[in-house]
Amino acid sequence: KSSLIYTLAGMLPMASAIILLPLYIHHLSTELYGALSVYMVFTLLVQIVVTFSFDTSVYIHFQELKGDQKRLSVFMSSAFVFMLIIGFAAFLFFAFAGSFLFKVALPDRDISFFPYGMSSVGAGIFQAIFKVHSNLLQSREKPETFFWSNVVSFSLIAFFIVIGLQLYPNSLAGPILGRLIGSIIPCLWALFRIVREF
Repeated sequence: KSSLIYTLAGMLPMASAIILLPLYIHHLSTELYGALSVYMVFTLLVQIVVTFSFDTSVYIHFQELKGDQKRLSVFMSSAFVFMLIIGFAAFLFFAFAGSFLFKVALPDRDISFFPYGMSSVGAGIFQAIFKVHSNLLQSREKPETFFWSNVVSFSLIAFFIVIGLQLYPNSLAGPILGRLIGSIIPCLWALFRIVREF
């Protein structure tokens, strides 16, 4: 039962692009959808950088340290503080170098970094923290919490994207800012749980 729950909840982030595709097609031009794809890839890149492999190492260290609550708490709190520091450093780095990097990486495309690139950085940071917390829930064998947290996270992101597409049709404001706003709440929930438990 729990492996099925982990599989279903783990598929939600991948399924979101397919589930929301009809809305993107209806509300965005082909050019804007192409730009949205670039920003979504950038969000995933930032998420990978901020995660810093803690999504896999949390499992290993949890198994090693679960008998020693003090050392486990030190590791978990340090891991999340480190990710927050990396996230802040990434935010500062891209605030100054993002426009230049976009011009170098995409010289033939008319895609600006501000404001949607910075919004993508924020969403990547928030989603990284939530992802590592989700992996911790798997390590702690909490399938129901894992499932419902992923369902709520997906629902919030989808809700804000749909609202954004309705308010700002044929604009990237809806999908990008919707993803950013929808990823803040799950991130704050994950950080609250880490502070409370570790």
